[in-house]
Order: sequence, then structure tokens, then C-alpha cells
Amino acid sequence: MSVLDFLTGGDSNNVEVPKLEEYLPLIEASAQINRVDQDTPYGSVKYNTTYNEPQSFDIWSGQNPTSGAPMGFDEWKSKQVDRRGRSNGRDSRLWYDSYVDDNPGPQGAYNDYVQNFDRGVGETTATHTFSPEVQSLWEKQWTPDSYQNYSDDYMSRYSELMQPDRDYRADRFEQNMFDRGQPVGGEEYGAKYRQTIGDPNARQDVMAAGQAANAADVARLQDYNRLATAMGLSQVNVPQVDTMGAANMAMNANIANAQNSQQGSSDLWNAIGTAGGGYLQGGGWWS
Repeated sequence: MSVLDFLTGGDSNNVEVPKLEEYLPLIEASAQINRVDQDTPYGSVKYNTTYNEPQSFDIWSGQNPTSGAPMGFDEWKSKQVDRRGRSNGRDSRLWYDSYVDDNPGPQGAYNDYVQNFDRGVGETTATHTFSPEVQSLWEKQWTPDSYQNYSDDYMSRYSELMQPDRDYRADRFEQNMFDRGQPVGGEEYGAKYRQTIGDPNARQDVMAAGQAANAADVARLQDYNRLATAMGLSQVNVPQVDTMGAANMAMNANIANAQNSQQGSSDLWNAIGTAGGGYLQGGGWWS
């Protein structure tokens, strides 16, 4: 220990910045404050922190067998005798209370275990859920045949619009064949039917089926774009978790205290030097 340490009552060479573990409570408190549950029309973010939990009494007592409840005062007092059967002076109520404190029994020991249980800093998870509307878009997007109804609706409307014209052309064709004396099922009747009715209708149906499939794809793409937009909007702007703000404030305060301590030591040495110089200039102890 230096002279300065002797004068100041401290150790000027042992000034240390506290360890990180000392700041963990501040870090955890800062993190918890920054974890804010958020809700939007598109989705939400919820935080949940779980901590270590003490064991139940049954499990704990099974793993940590302890003595039964402490004996009563009279029984305890009767045992506080020496070899000659005389009281050894430790049979007072005060000594008995001390004995009970040291032997709390299973329930008392368990209560002490629970009271001093270290729950830890906790483990936090963030759960992101979509709103029901966005969730339905998501599920529909990846469900097979979920857009088949668009194709079916297209073909149903197509048939509804085309059938009257087809019926009219079919009637005219049959009348024309009848006027020409061509019976149904005849060779010329079949050739003419394919040329004027069958093939044109088939070509139209093939084109309509392609358009129907395209309608489903367009609907799926539109929903996908809406889903992408909604998912982008549902990315709630979660604030950055500041885990070191409070710890840095405490660390800076400790550093400032250390610097002040060192400055005070330096000032003390300067004062001692000045006093010594004045003493010497005044003649010292030999004058």
C-alpha cells in the first residue's frame, strides 16, 4: 500500500471497471422495456419471456431429503444435558429458537429454496401472426385447386352466352339437311355436321378452356400480389432492442468515479508537495 493509500484509506492501484455480470440486470431491464407488443390491421407481434421455475415441493423434497419437523421445546430441552444428567446451560428458549432456525424441516427448507431461487434472465420469443384476412389469403394461395372455381365460373358463363347461338345454328343445319333430303346419320350429314357445327364448337371450347385456366392464374396472381403487399405492411417496425443503454450509463459513471478518485489522489500529492516545499523554504526542522 502506498503512502497515498494510507492517507486516503484506499488502494489507488486497484480501481477496476465492474464485470459484465454486474450489468446483466440493467441489460435485461433495458431489453424488456424495448419489447413492446404491437398490433396492426395486417398482423401483430407478441413477445413472451419464460423464466426458470422452481420445482414443486414433491419433486424437490424427493431430490433433497431433509429431516422432519424440529422437535418440540420440551423434548429438545430434555436432551440438553451432560453425561451426568445435568443441564448444560443450553436449554433456554433462546437456544431452542436458534435450533429451530437451523432445522426448519422440509417445508421450511423448501420455502427457503423458493425464496432464493434464481429465475435467470429469461428466454424471450417473438410471435408474428397475420390478421384473419391476410391469413386466409396465405392459406388459399398454397391450397391446391383453391382457384378452380374461377375456371368453372368462366366456363359456366361462356356456355351461358354461347348456347343460344349454337342452338340456333344447329336448328338451321338440321332444317337445311332435311330440305336436301339428307337423313340424320348419313355420310354427307356427318361430314357437313363436323364442318359447320362440330369443329367450330370444339375450337371455341378449346380456346375457352385456355381462357378459363388463365382466369384462375390471373386471380391467383392478383391474390399473391395482395398477399405480398399485406405481408410487407404487416412487418411491424419493431424498435431495436437497446440492451446496453443503461449499462453504458452505469459504466460511464463508474469510470468517472475512478477518474475523480485518481484526480483526488493527484491533488493530494500536489498539496503534500506544496506543503513540503513551504516547510523547507521556512527553514524546516533545522532552523
